[in-house]
Amino acid sequence: MVKAYVTIVTSDTYSLQSFIDEASRIGIARAIPASILKGMDWGELIAPADFKGTRRLVDEFGHVSSPTGILSIFGFFRLTNINVSADTSEIEERLGSKLADKVEVNTKVTRACGSYYIANTYKVLCSVKELVDALGGDKKYFVGGRLILLKEPIEIESTYFRGYKLIDLPISEDELAAVEKATVSNIFGYKRKERCSYCGRGVSEAHCIFEEGRAFHKKCYKLWKEGS
Repeated sequence: MVKAYVTIVTSDTYSLQSFIDEASRIGIARAIPASILKGMDWGELIAPADFKGTRRLVDEFGHVSSPTGILSIFGFFRLTNINVSADTSEIEERLGSKLADKVEVNTKVTRACGSYYIANTYKVLCSVKELVDALGGDKKYFVGGRLILLKEPIEIESTYFRGYKLIDLPISEDELAAVEKATVSNIFGYKRKERCSYCGRGVSEAHCIFEEGRAFHKKCYKLWKEGS
């Protein structure tokens, strides 16, 4: 048994297959709170999962509950890269000699959940905690690594949850990938995909209506206006 940070990745934005396809094409970059990240270190095991079941129920009194479903863990990655929203001058000033081998990237990355630009990538010569402490907890952080698919999914009875949960998983040492590197990339221009204020699902700018600072699917906008 090994401990892994499990995170549910399937949603209205990602199906199981679309997540795997994107990870295979451009790698993984999952948002993570600084408070959780600083408890990890390079090579930490992170396991993306699908959730099979109802994610939440709302009763007649408006009380929300999460019924039990099946957590289907289909793969894992070792933490080898962190993206952080920070200017080049800021990251170099705060980390200084803890960085090496700077590579200028200047590339736009477009994902189903949003887009951003990678400015530079650096080799990191310190722990993850030292990196987060130096850059601060107010930054946007994203964890990444190379996705390894399990031969068979690991299925666990669980309620739906957001974020990351530390769980013991029956993954053998033979299946674990070696830690290849420890890098940090500073990103800018991060733009999360808009979500409909009526139904909560993702919506592209080309197919939505904006009003009062909120985005709507065209059909949802009509329903919202009828109910307002």
